Amino acid sequence: MKKLSKIHLLIAIITIFWATQLRGQVQIEMIPYQLVPGYGVDCPFEIQLIKPVTTKNVVEVYEQELIEIFIDRIIFENTNQWAVNETFVVDGKHYHLIRLPYTGYNGWYKP
Repeated sequence: MKKLSKIHLLIAIITIFWATQLRGQVQIEMIPYQLVPGYGVDCPFEIQLIKPVTTKNVVEVYEQELIEIFIDRIIFENTNQWAVNETFVVDGKHYHLIRLPYTGYNGWYKP
């Protein structure tokens, strides 16, 4: 092979390895929730959410704070329609809310 061909091959290999690296992509955790009919006087709905994986191995106080932040974000997205389906960050972790339709089944929710 000619010296010029070796240089072109080396540049092509370096370019392939450099271009195939994924940069800027973060892992996003999905948080499913439901708005179910409530029996309270103040609010006609109750928010039920499936606890995300990141709250399973943390201190109970931090878990309660995360759940409170998620509920506040759910209220924010339901009252401000321009903010729906946006990723938000809590302590460097990215989250995305997914609203599940209410079908009348409450079997998975355990307070």
